[in-house]
Amino acid sequence: MEIREWRRLAIQSIAFFVVVFVSGLGFSQRIQQQLEIGVHAEDYKESRSQKTVFPQEKKEAPTVATKALVEERSDTYIKIPKEAIASPAKVYLQNRYMDFQVIVTFQGVARGGIDSGDILRVRGYHVSSGRISKKDPAFRKIEVVDQRERDLQKNSVQLRFTLKKAYEPILFESDEAYYISLLAARKAHEKIVVVDAGHGGMDEGTSSANRKYQEKDVVLDVQEKLSRLLEKTDMTVYYTRTKDEEVSKKDRTRLANGLQADLFVSIHCNALRGGSNTFGVETLYAGKAPRYGKLENKELADVILNQVVASTDMKKRGTIKRNDLYLLRHSKVPTAIVEIGYMTNQDDMSLMKKEIGQQKIAEGIYRGIMNAMK
Repeated sequence: MEIREWRRLAIQSIAFFVVVFVSGLGFSQRIQQQLEIGVHAEDYKESRSQKTVFPQEKKEAPTVATKALVEERSDTYIKIPKEAIASPAKVYLQNRYMDFQVIVTFQGVARGGIDSGDILRVRGYHVSSGRISKKDPAFRKIEVVDQRERDLQKNSVQLRFTLKKAYEPILFESDEAYYISLLAARKAHEKIVVVDAGHGGMDEGTSSANRKYQEKDVVLDVQEKLSRLLEKTDMTVYYTRTKDEEVSKKDRTRLANGLQADLFVSIHCNALRGGSNTFGVETLYAGKAPRYGKLENKELADVILNQVVASTDMKKRGTIKRNDLYLLRHSKVPTAIVEIGYMTNQDDMSLMKKEIGQQKIAEGIYRGIMNAMK
């Protein structure tokens, strides 16, 4: 074979080897990318599977203490003598602050073992039991709910205390009694934030152009992601709703005002029927000065807007004064409504319906809250 022929074959062989090598390298990189995507997907799936436990859903076990320690925390408390409840298997407290209600559950007790006359209500030097006077400064109602537990021979007894405002309760246990210490939230916590997922229940809010997505669901998803960020801070956060239920505007503002919160942020979506080209983020505020807190409403609206826009790269529509909205008009604390996007716009809706988009929105609101609290 001639030298010229050898050279041609050698060049073809080298070229073939290079093609195979490059193809193999590209395939390897694609495999690696797929593996990395798979790892991130598993991490993301795991994070989504972690159920958020909101404050009003927590069941707090009693803390061992003496009567003196209970009184040291607050001069307002409830005393439940142990002699009225025979050896419960489990005791826990729930703070349903949206209803101004504190519930203590005794599981595994004898039926009919306690009534309201056994429960002492203490406020300073004043001690009372039984029927509650309308003039009582702290209590509205006491209910004793006695019911049979499934698959058990004994009962579950709930003591439901309806209060006149939101307190921060703690369940204590001593040798002779259970105590529920009631301290005003503003005295119990240095930093208080109220987060409101708009609408809920029969009140669906607005919806996407194809009616597939409802505002009430989108804002609840954003709130859940926001809660995971806020729970890592030193702030105490209250939520007006944590599931698909209808909550009145009056109750939402009543919570924020009763807590004298540092700030109140309500999450909503926008829509404009026949206006699919309208898009972006805006915040709403009332022109009046808040009674409580150090922040002006517009300041809060500005910082929330700027941080959500920075996090999502969505259009910045601005802050808008809305004195006509109930939530803004009746709130006595620094308040802003954040409209996170237009559900009738394809690009905005594409971001709001995806997990990663909701996370970016939540991060923006979180940074806005953190900056405002400074």
